Amino acid sequence: MEDNIIRVLLIEDNKTDSDLIQSILRGSRGPEFSVEVCGTLVKGLERLAKGNLDIILLDLTLPDSIGLDTFGRIHAHAPLVPIIIITSSADENQAVKAFQKGAQEYLVKEQLNEELVSRSILYAIGRNKVRVELHSVQERLEKINNCFLGFGEDPYENIRHLTSLFGELLGATCALYNCLDRSGMLCSIGQWQVPEDYKSKDNPEGHICYDVIKEGDGEAFIVRNLQNTKYAETDPNVKRHKLETYMGYPIKWRGEVIGSLCAVYRKDFVPSEDDMRFAGMIAAAVEVEEHRARAEKRIKEGERFLSSVFSSIQDGISILDRDYNIVRVNPAMEKWYAHNMPLVGKKCYEAYHCRSAQCETCPSRDTLRTGKAAYEVVPKSGPGGEKTGYLDLYSFPLIDAATEKMIGVIEYIRDITERKRAEDELQKVNKDLLTSNKRLNQLSLRDLHTGLYNHKYLAEIIDAEFYRAKKLGSAIAVVMLDVDYFKSINDTYGHQFGDMVLKQLAHYLRRMMRQYDVVIRYGGEEFVIMSPGTDRVHALVMAQRMIDAINAHNFGDAKTSVKLKVSLAVVSYPEDKVTDAMDLIKLSEQIIARAKEEGGNRIYSSVDKNSMFDGSGQRGKGPNVGVLHKMLDKLHKEANESLTESIFAFAKTIEVKDRYTGEHVERTVKYATAIARALNLPLSEIEMIRQAAMLHDLGKVGISEAILNKKTKLTKKEIDEINRHPKIAADILRPIHVLNAIIPLILHHHERWDGKGYPNKLKGEDIPLGARIVAIADVYQALISRRPYRKAFSKSKALKMIREASGTQFDPRIVNVFFDVIKKDKSK
Repeated sequence: MEDNIIRVLLIEDNKTDSDLIQSILRGSRGPEFSVEVCGTLVKGLERLAKGNLDIILLDLTLPDSIGLDTFGRIHAHAPLVPIIIITSSADENQAVKAFQKGAQEYLVKEQLNEELVSRSILYAIGRNKVRVELHSVQERLEKINNCFLGFGEDPYENIRHLTSLFGELLGATCALYNCLDRSGMLCSIGQWQVPEDYKSKDNPEGHICYDVIKEGDGEAFIVRNLQNTKYAETDPNVKRHKLETYMGYPIKWRGEVIGSLCAVYRKDFVPSEDDMRFAGMIAAAVEVEEHRARAEKRIKEGERFLSSVFSSIQDGISILDRDYNIVRVNPAMEKWYAHNMPLVGKKCYEAYHCRSAQCETCPSRDTLRTGKAAYEVVPKSGPGGEKTGYLDLYSFPLIDAATEKMIGVIEYIRDITERKRAEDELQKVNKDLLTSNKRLNQLSLRDLHTGLYNHKYLAEIIDAEFYRAKKLGSAIAVVMLDVDYFKSINDTYGHQFGDMVLKQLAHYLRRMMRQYDVVIRYGGEEFVIMSPGTDRVHALVMAQRMIDAINAHNFGDAKTSVKLKVSLAVVSYPEDKVTDAMDLIKLSEQIIARAKEEGGNRIYSSVDKNSMFDGSGQRGKGPNVGVLHKMLDKLHKEANESLTESIFAFAKTIEVKDRYTGEHVERTVKYATAIARALNLPLSEIEMIRQAAMLHDLGKVGISEAILNKKTKLTKKEIDEINRHPKIAADILRPIHVLNAIIPLILHHHERWDGKGYPNKLKGEDIPLGARIVAIADVYQALISRRPYRKAFSKSKALKMIREASGTQFDPRIVNVFFDVIKKDKSK
C-alpha cells in the first residue's frame, strides 16, 4: 500500500454488482480504495501479471470460469495477494472448501455493506501480512541454517559463502568482507555481485570500511545519503557506483577490529529489526570463521615436520648416551635450561625435569629399547620442576658408523606451548560455533520431531487470530490435547517407540483438521489445535470426533501397536469471556488439568467442569473423592500462602540492590491504593492493586546493580535490559497460582495509553485497569524522588508533567482521580 491507498482488483462480470461494490468502497469512512474492475477471468489474470495489488475481490461465476476453479486459477497466479470471495451463493460447503484452499473471507452479496466490506479487506490484508512475514523469516532462517550446514574445512571459503548470504538476505546491490593485509592494504576476502571494475585491493585511506576497522566498536556502522557525505570525495566507490547507503559490521580478533562485513545499496535503505538480527547472526558466523582461520594458521606454523628439525637452529637438540647422560646440547637447550647449567654430564631427567628418577613418559627410553624413532608430548619444566609449557620430543637412534651399533639417542625438542594454547582456543571457537548453530535451530518455528508448528509459532500467531475474531465479531476455538499416561508407553516400549507414536499422532491430527486450522506441538505429549471461525458447539463436536478416532486407531509398527487415551480441553471465544489471546491457552491448561484429575480420556469445557465426556461420547461418573479433594485443597492453600509470604519477603531484597526502589515501593503502594479506593473498586480488586504495587519492581532482582545505580546516561542496550524487568517479574510469579491474578498488572504497568509503551505495546482499554493505576503512582513517585542520574522534581513540577502526559502516557480518567487524591492528601 502506498500513501495509505489500498489497491483493489475487483473481478466481477455483473455491472450492477460491480457498481454496488465500488460505491461501497468509495463511501468508506476508513481507508481510501483504488479499484480496478475486470469482467472475465482472462482479463483478471492479465491484470495480475502486472502486479502492484493489495487485495482481490473475486466473483466465482464469470463468463469464462465457474466455481472454485475460478479461485484456484487466480490464487495460483497471485499466491501472496489475499483473496476475498464475493458471491451470490450462500453455500456453506463451498465456503468451507474456499477457506481450505486459502481464501481470506467469503462474503454473500446480499449481505454486503460498507462496514463489512471495509473491515474484511483490512483484516484480510493484515492477516496475510503476518503470514508473509512469518514465511519470510522462516525462509531466511532456513537459508542461514543451510549455509552453516554446508560449511567446509576452509574457513575463508565459508566466509565467501557467508558474504554472499549477507548480501542476498539484505537485498543489497553488492556485499563485501574487507580486511587489512600484512602490508596494510584493504583487501576483499569475500565478494558478492561486485562490479567488474571493482578493485579488490586498494589503499585503505578514505574508504568507509577502513573507518569501520579504525573506529568500530561492535555495533553496526550505517551511513545513508552517501552522496552528501565526506565519503563521496574520499571513497572512490561511492561516486563511481552511485552508492546511497552503506551498512557494515566490525569483525574482531582478540578484542580488536580486523575487518568489515558490509552491504551497499544504490538506493536509500533502512534496515528492519529482522534485517539487523539476521545481519548480526551472519557477522557473528564470519567472526567465528575468521577466528578459526587465524587459529589454524598458527597451528600450521607449528606443524611437526622432520625437515624443519634440521633447518631451524631455534629448536633444541640434545644428545644422550645409553645411560641417559647428556653428551652435547645446542644453544637453544642452554637458553631454555640456563637455571641448571652446565647440562653436559648430567642425567637428562635431572637437568631437564629436576627429577631423581626416569620420567614415566620417555620416547628416548623407547628408542633405546627398540632401536626405532619415537615421539611424545612432554611437559616443559621450570627451575623448581614445575610445569611451564609443553614440548614436542622426537627421539632418533644414534648409530656408530664403525660398529653400526646404537650408542645413544638424538633428541629433537620443539616448544609447542603456544600451539597448545592455539589448539585450546580453536576448541573453544568450535564450541562457540556449535552453540550458535544450536541457537539458530531453536529459532525455527517448526518442531523438529513431528514437523508441526511449535510453541514459538503459537505465541506469534494467536494474538493476530484473536484480534481478527474480536474485531470481526467471529469465533475462535482452542482445543488442547494431552496423551494420558504416556510415560507408561515410554517405560514399557522405550523412548524410541514413544517418539514414533508421537510422530504418528501428529500426522493423524493434521489429517483430521481443516486446512486453515493450526496444529501445534505445545509440549512433550501436549498438542494445541487453533480453529478460527469455530464456536464452542462445533469445537466440542470436533473434539468428540478426535477422541473417537484416536481411541479407535492403532499406533506403532507391525511388531508392536498401542491404543492411546487422551484428555481434551475446549475453549472458545466469545463464549469464554477472555480479554487476551493467551488467556485461551491458560484456560485450556486449567481445564485439561481437571480432566486428567478425573481420570482422563474425556472432554471438558469451561461450562462443563462438573461433567465429563468419556471416549464413547457418554457422560461418565467419577469416584467420590470429596474428602481427598478437601485435604489436597487445604495443603495447596497452605503451600501457596507460605510461598506468597516468601515472595513478598524476597521483594524486600530489591532494596539491597537499589535503595531507591525499596523506598519508592512503599509510596507507590500508598498512591495506587488511594486511587483504587477513589474509583470505588471492590475490596478484592483494591487488594490486588496493592499487591501489584508492592511487587511491580520485583523483576529488578534480575538486573545488574551497575545498571540500576549508574549515574550517567544509559545506553540503548542498558535501557533494553531494564525494560525486561516486568517480564522477569511475571516469570517469577507465574508458578504461584494465588498470585496469577496480579501478573497482568505487573507485566503491563509500563504500557502507555497511546500504545507506545512496553513490553506488548497495549493501547487504551486493552491495558488492565490495575496496571494503569500502578503506572501513574509509579511515575509520580519516581519524578519526586532523587535518582542516581538526576535530582528530584518538585511536586508541582511533577504534577504538571503528569497532567501533560494525560491522554498519551496515562488514562485521562485515572489522571483526574489521581489529582483528586492529591488534593485530599494536601487538605489533610
